[in-house]
Amino acid sequence: FRHEDYLQQHGWHGEFCRLRTRAEQARDLEMGAAVMDDLLGDRWQRIFVPPFNHLTRCTVDLLLGMAYRGLSTIHIPPRGARQHLSATRRYWAYRAYRAGGFLPAHRNGYRVEGRLPCVSPVLDMVADYGSSSPRMPDELDDRVEQLLSDGIAMLGIMLHHWVYRDVAEADVALQWLRRTAERYDLQPVPVSRLLEEIS
Repeated sequence: FRHEDYLQQHGWHGEFCRLRTRAEQARDLEMGAAVMDDLLGDRWQRIFVPPFNHLTRCTVDLLLGMAYRGLSTIHIPPRGARQHLSATRRYWAYRAYRAGGFLPAHRNGYRVEGRLPCVSPVLDMVADYGSSSPRMPDELDDRVEQLLSDGIAMLGIMLHHWVYRDVAEADVALQWLRRTAERYDLQPVPVSRLLEEIS
């Protein structure tokens, strides 16, 4: 909702992070939920997308108290030995930092802290977080082809808010989604069903 980086000066990125009090996190979560309630009523499923792809144990407690059903965090499967090594290094760096109340994103089928189910998309529609530019359709096509050839069972797609900066960009994204669903005969699966499978 706010998407402000409070950890940048410490070499990490975080909005719901260890530098923010429980009251500050609760205020933002309540404000964001109020916006969603006002716009969508009971049609949204109370799935939380942690900004910068991580959160704290305090955040998990607050989400459970607000009857959130699960998390959605980006997970990009590594390809090749170099990417596997890089992912392993990041994992252990996250683990070393957990003492400070920092929790990394989890893969599909996991529960964060054993309590909150997490369903992760594997494709982010933003190509470069340095320039905040959405991916082009041909690049997205190549990525989907690669993921499907790798046997990814659930092709979740993260519709980052940068994709909706103006009507034209949003329209391109929605057209691509429709075309891709038709091309591969992809069937939508409600997040609630995926969360039930994890449970």
